Amino acid sequence: MFPCPRISSYTVICNTTNEYCSCYDTNDLLIGCFKQRLYGDGCYRSQECANNYNLQCNTSLYQCQCLDHYYYNGSTCMSMITYSQACSILNGFCVFDYWCRQDLALHCRNFTCTCSLCRTCFWDGVRCRDCPTSWEIVISNGTRQPRIYCYVKVDSHVNWDESVSICSTAATSFFGPTSHLVYIDNLQELTDVSVFATNQYYDIFIGHTNSYNYPQWFLSNGTLSPPLHWCAGLATTYATLACTRLLIGAACVTNIVCHGWTSRYICKLN
Repeated sequence: MFPCPRISSYTVICNTTNEYCSCYDTNDLLIGCFKQRLYGDGCYRSQECANNYNLQCNTSLYQCQCLDHYYYNGSTCMSMITYSQACSILNGFCVFDYWCRQDLALHCRNFTCTCSLCRTCFWDGVRCRDCPTSWEIVISNGTRQPRIYCYVKVDSHVNWDESVSICSTAATSFFGPTSHLVYIDNLQELTDVSVFATNQYYDIFIGHTNSYNYPQWFLSNGTLSPPLHWCAGLATTYATLACTRLLIGAACVTNIVCHGWTSRYICKLN
């Protein structure tokens, strides 16, 4: 039960399970409680929609629609299903992809939400990916969170700017062109990338730069970089443009000149 939220000479109590409070009209007169609306009904605000049916007001359509990551099964809104979960409801099974988290590229196959849309598609621990056949899948068994990555080593020397440009179009997968010069997200990936590069490589470029604001480090796409594991004795901020490379044997990061230095590099599927 919930009172209309304004001081007045009297109070109307609404049952918020199936009612919403429309307290005052344009003349400042108390109106009262109204039944919450169902899927597809018109609305102007989410409290008008039945919350016990997992509805919210879509203010573009002015209709009660399902909450994000929910789907409508004909009578109520159900939570979308994630990887490897059975696409079932009550005693039945699904035949609809939209019952799965399609924003994670999941589809319903054999009554299970899966990535099996293509021969090279896989679940990386977060969403579905498609590793091109010429690339390599790297399985991390780190203690942080087991992940699966898709990398390719490029055995040619270019400068850092060129490596960023080449990696951005290096992969055309089932989900479209989705690759970049490898970023180092955490210490586990630092180890994973170093092992993948092997000691045949002395160093590789990685996609971190201070080009957007010299005192700070960013990914090559402009988002703020996670903390980097710098090699001992190095400064970590610079007053001029700098980019980064990974020393494989030491598994640590050092700065380089973005345009003049050349090295090999690794591209990563997004």
